[in-house]
Amino acid sequence: MTQPAAPTVPSNGFGITALVLALSGLGFGLVPFTGFIALVLGLLAVLFGLLGRSYARRGAATNRTMTATSTALGIGAAALGVWGIVMMSGGVDKFGKNLQGVGHDTAAMGDVAVSDCSVTSEYGVSSVHATVKITNKADRAQSYLATIGVNDASGARIGEINTAGKTLGAGQSVSMSGTAPVATAAGGARPRPATCVVATVNRFPPVMTCPAGEVDAKFC
Repeated sequence: MTQPAAPTVPSNGFGITALVLALSGLGFGLVPFTGFIALVLGLLAVLFGLLGRSYARRGAATNRTMTATSTALGIGAAALGVWGIVMMSGGVDKFGKNLQGVGHDTAAMGDVAVSDCSVTSEYGVSSVHATVKITNKADRAQSYLATIGVNDASGARIGEINTAGKTLGAGQSVSMSGTAPVATAAGGARPRPATCVVATVNRFPPVMTCPAGEVDAKFC
């Protein structure tokens, strides 16, 4: 007696996998930060969806509609992933430009003047010196952070001076000279005249106010 043939089990695994990947990709695609994950999941969903559709055409799978839907959703997830990557790239680029702008307040560059620039040596240790005057030319109180570049006759950077003017009122000035500013000299610096240039200036609202009548604002 002939045994009846065992029923063929449909191979719907590709379609189911594609649907899971596509839905997961859509979830990640809604968040720009995870756009790359959405792109990968979306592309995988499209791949498995096409494989499942091929099985369905041959009659080996019965979820033709699921595979078509999964493929379409996978394309959508990949598109969201690309959108997220573009958004993140733009945000990172803007953030980088903002960082480059810190300390390059062109309006504040004219508030800092430098004179008496030189390099000295004592006990074998080189130091750079200058007189730095900061004048608040704005119409309200400001604090300053400034970096002064010290160059030799060839224009090579041989040192750097960092200084601050805290809570300067409108029109108020503060001067620092000698070793008052924080200065560093390159290892090859030798005693000589030097040229100082204002490299960067960062001006921002003060976090505290000087007492009435305070003249030397650097102590506020």
